[in-house]
Amino acid sequence: MHLRASDEGDCALASCTLAPRRAFELTHKLILLSALGLLLTGCNQETKNAPPQPRPVRTVTVEKGEVGEAVVLTGDTAPKTR
Repeated sequence: MHLRASDEGDCALASCTLAPRRAFELTHKLILLSALGLLLTGCNQETKNAPPQPRPVRTVTVEKGEVGEAVVLTGDTAPKTR
């Protein structure tokens, strides 16, 4: 039911019938502008076709060898508390 300003004396109700349509049009325009903006900003990006350069690493070669002299100790082992 659409009310006119002369029916109830309220001018705000007469303009409410256009509000949903305007809101839809505004939402539609905002979505289209956002999508267009995303498409245009994505077009300026350069594509990278070259693989990344390998990074240098430090390597160490391990081999068996003498570290030091063997130590021999004499004595008894016992617990600290009995």
